[in-house]
Amino acid sequence: MPDTTLTKQTHVRLLVWLVLLVTLTVPLHSTELNSWPFWVGQQSKPGNLDAWQAVGPLFFSKTSPGDREISGLRPLWLQTRGEGNQTGYLLYPLFTSQKEAGYSSFSFFQLVNQRRHTDANGAATRSFDVWPFYFSRETGDPATSYHALLPIAGTIKNRFGKDRLEWYAFPLYLQTE
Repeated sequence: MPDTTLTKQTHVRLLVWLVLLVTLTVPLHSTELNSWPFWVGQQSKPGNLDAWQAVGPLFFSKTSPGDREISGLRPLWLQTRGEGNQTGYLLYPLFTSQKEAGYSSFSFFQLVNQRRHTDANGAATRSFDVWPFYFSRETGDPATSYHALLPIAGTIKNRFGKDRLEWYAFPLYLQTE
């Protein structure tokens, strides 16, 4: 009786190679376009690029659900945009900025802060702080506006848990309400 084991193994190997060859020659419907480390892109549908990275992971851009675009240069810059607002971070937490309808803000290490807000009636409120020396808010109404320079003199209204803080030559004279 002839030994058919060798021929069965040969047939199995031939079949495996044939299946492998067919799967490698069939065009793949890939969702990633890869030229790493220069550029890598992801797409949900052909012709619709959802995200990309360039120069390794340094430069990037991504569109998330709701058409919010996130882009940046790692680790230096991050920016988000979408539906009427924009946020930016440069060397976070050193520089941050935010813009949307009726509101904008800028901060340098949470020590220098600038904000502008416009309410539904069109009244604008601007504030500017240089911690811990200068505090200001301008609303157009003297009852709610203030400017203060610590330790020289100043009045701060409706802030720091107090209705009013007033000082001259701090700490020699301080009045709180």
